[in-house]
Formats: sequence, C-alpha cells, structure tokens
Amino acid sequence: MQTPPWPPVRTRSLVVAAGALVAVPVVGVLLALTAFSSVPNGHARLTAPQAEAVPANALVNTGFEDGTQGWKAQGGGQVRPSTTAAHGGRHSMLVTGKDGKRPGASLDLAGKLRPGTVYGVSVWLRLPAHDPGAKLRLGMSWGWASAVQDTVLTSADVTADGWVRLEAKYTPVTAVDVLTADISPVSGDGEFHVDDFTVVPLPDRPQVTVPSLKEAFGASFEIGAAVGQQQLAGMEADLLKRQFGSVTPTNALKWTATEPQPQAYRFAAADAIVDFATANGMKVRGHTLVWHNQTPDWVFLDPAGKPMTPTAENKALLLQRMESHIAAVVGQYRGRIQTWDVVNEVIADDGTMRASRWYQLAGLDFIKRAFQAARIADPAAKLCVNDFNLSQPTRRDAMYQLVSTLKAEGVPIDCIGDQTHVNIAAPTAAQVSAALEKFARLGIDQQVTELDVSVYTDNTSVYTTVQPALLARQAAQYQALFGVYLKHRDKISSVTFWGLADNDSWLHTYPIPRTNAPLLFDAGLAPKPAFWAVVGDRPAN
Repeated sequence: MQTPPWPPVRTRSLVVAAGALVAVPVVGVLLALTAFSSVPNGHARLTAPQAEAVPANALVNTGFEDGTQGWKAQGGGQVRPSTTAAHGGRHSMLVTGKDGKRPGASLDLAGKLRPGTVYGVSVWLRLPAHDPGAKLRLGMSWGWASAVQDTVLTSADVTADGWVRLEAKYTPVTAVDVLTADISPVSGDGEFHVDDFTVVPLPDRPQVTVPSLKEAFGASFEIGAAVGQQQLAGMEADLLKRQFGSVTPTNALKWTATEPQPQAYRFAAADAIVDFATANGMKVRGHTLVWHNQTPDWVFLDPAGKPMTPTAENKALLLQRMESHIAAVVGQYRGRIQTWDVVNEVIADDGTMRASRWYQLAGLDFIKRAFQAARIADPAAKLCVNDFNLSQPTRRDAMYQLVSTLKAEGVPIDCIGDQTHVNIAAPTAAQVSAALEKFARLGIDQQVTELDVSVYTDNTSVYTTVQPALLARQAAQYQALFGVYLKHRDKISSVTFWGLADNDSWLHTYPIPRTNAPLLFDAGLAPKPAFWAVVGDRPAN
C-alpha cells in the first residue's frame, strides 16, 4: 500500500517532576466529538465584542495588549498589534498579506502541553471593515524538523460584522520536536484580526472499562496493528500492548528503509519494533519485501548506471539483487518474524498483471523467485502475496488465478493478504464474504493485512471535523466486516489494522490532505463508536 515516507524517530521525553509540566514538545491530536464549554467541537459563533474573564488555569493567553506576544507571521504575511478592532481590551493582532500571498500566523507551543491531557483551544477572529469575507482555520502543526504534519482543528466563515470564536479540543499523546498553533485562510486572501487566544487544560474524561481486542477475538484470529518506531513509547505503547497481539512495521522493513544503497543495510528501526514485539509476547508481520513503490532507483539500473531495459542480462541482475535483498532481510529476522508479505500489489485494476518495473523486466519470475528466496531464508515463516480491493470481482478472480497457477508450479505461497482499505459505503459484506469463500478453494491461509475504514466515499471531499453521523456509519461498516470475519474464522488467521489510532494514519495525506478518522481509536487514543460496534455494547460506567 502507499504510505508516507519513513518517519523520523521521536525524541524521548523528560518529565521534570511528578505533577510537573513535561518540558518537551508533544504531538497533539484533535478529539472530534465534543468541545470544551457548552458548544460542539469545531464550533464557531458570532458575537458582539465583549471582554471575557480568562480562566485562571489558562496555560496560554495572548490578548495582544503588549505586542504580538510570540506570534509570528507565516506564508509571507506580517503581524502587528492593532487598535482598529479588539475583542477584549484595546488591542488585537492584525495579520496582513505580502506580495499577493495569503497571510497566516503561528504561535510556538513547544513544551507547554502535557501528554495525555485534554486542552481547550480558543481564538476570536474578525475581518477589517469592508472586507467581503473569508474562511479562516485554526490548526496545529506537529512532528519533527524533517516531517511536520498539519492538523485542522476547525474553521469558519469570518466577516467584518462581528467577532467569531473558533474552539476545539486537543490532546497531546507523545513527544515531538515541533508544535505550533496556526491560523490561516482557507479562502480569501485579505487581512484579519486575531484576539484572545487561549489554551486551557480541561477536566479528565470519565474512565471507561475498555475490553481488549486481542482477548475478544483471540479464539478466532489474531488482532494486529501497523506501527512505526514512534508508537513504541508512552500512551501509544500502552494501547498497543493492551489491545493487539501482533505488529506490522509500516515502513521500517521496506526496501528504501532497509537497503537504500547496495549492500548498505539498515535495521535499527525494524529492530526496535521487532524487539518491542518480542519483549511483549507479540507476533510480527514483515511488510514488505518486493513492491513497485519505495524501492530505491539503483535496483533498476544496469551496470552502466542507466535504467534497465528488458534483456536477459538485466533480468538476471535484477533477480540476483532481489534474492540477495530477501536473503539479508528475512535472514536478519529468521525465527522472529512469523509472516512476510513477500510481494505486494501485483494485480492491476483490470485483472492483468501490474505493469511494474519488476514485471516489465522479469515477468512472473520475480514473484516465483521472491517466494523461493524467502522460503530458503526462513523455512518456518508464512509467506503471503498481499494486494488491495480483492473484494472486487475482477481483482479477486485475477488473484485467484495467479495463486492457483503459481502453486501448481510449486511456488511456496502460504497465504493471501487482503489489505482491506475500505470506506463507510463499500464494499458490502456479501462482496467480502465472496472473496473469502473463493480463496478458500485454494487451500491456503487468508489474512486481513491493512484494515481501515475511511469516512470519505470519494477523493475530493474535505471535512474540517468528522461528525457523529459519519462515525455511526463507520461503526456499522466495521461491525459488518467483523461479522463476516467471525463467520469465516476457519479461513482467516489474522486481522491487522493499518494504524494504531486516528492521530497517525496515512489517510490524512492520501489521496489528498484532509482530516480522516479511519481506525477504532480516536486521535486521543480513546475507543470510538466503531470499537464498541466491534467488541460489543459499551458498558454503563
């Protein structure tokens, strides 16, 4: 599957004292169901200018009575104090554009927020007189110097007629290097006023007894999650150990991560994940050995450094490189990784073989030789062919024919992995069931390898917040899927989610940047309606 580039390692946190503020930046996540005070999350309300008491426990309060108070311009804009308009007091901050660029402003929050605490974030916005209107958004940028992500908390239409309040909840979960609050236009490119920005810690959420997925389904099939090295500490590690019985490294075992240059192997990131799994009694799925994505360019260059053409010599060289890579990577984890996605995404949507560089240069031999090399490297490991949309009849039938043909030739394929990146509307339970039943005729194992349920049904819609109605539809889809899996538990050995929680999902950036919520746990690591739909009714407490 397509995933963002390998993420950098998050730095370790330093807690200065019991009950003291954690003196590190943290990654924050939006809680999409409720908001602080009495309004829904993502809420914006129009009001007349008025002074409001700042909560005594506010960690951040910028009213701009003594300058811009740490706010900086972004996107080529400029920021300065203004007395033209004010929500409280006499000053606001005026954000202006420059050289035709949309203006924006940001405030560094590094070191101010405690992991696991829920915060209310609020700001008042207004346009200068005679401005026709704009849509402004409040967000958080978080991550690392080399990979910063942007999370939209909420947005609203803003005019010159009155002040509009944007407010949302935000929960940090672990340490990062970058954390800033951002205000910028979604539409319109004029000036805007900012006033009374606050960040306030909110009361703890009520504790709810949460059952364990791995215990709920352990008698039927293994439950796993795809993770990066960043999920191996803090609240995320606790959730991982409590809920899941296996892990899949999202990127750490792909070719670009393990062998970026010929014979220059790097295993530190994958070692960390495998060591974590071993220490906690968890199994590991190895993803992935051969794929048309995230493979270094050098793999497809001839001895002269030019792109390979389909010749016998180039085919032999390519297969030798592939076999060497598989021997090294699988050999590194022999006996410690129980299952491997040997080849990934080899079927095209029309049912033909994907015209990848692998297939163009080596035909079906790249698949045959890959499985043979993996079997030699670890005879005990289960070897899978992994692909997506296998509930679609054309792709399903093509995979069936491919595996049937290769097994008849003695290729050691042990299982079919169905990625199962689906959405709230499709596929149907009947389509999923039909695929499981057809592949069962091959007499091999089946695994759900990359499960998530997008709240979008197209590639263009964008939600600033995910509404309860969408989460209800998602819960129904998850419930339908697990109903099928339980019905066919004799055919399935594992179900793996492509991610741990909504704070870290590839669907925030694919197919376009947008807020998504595809997993069972929300951005604050709390169970969602989909979780309860899967494991049963939520307890009264």
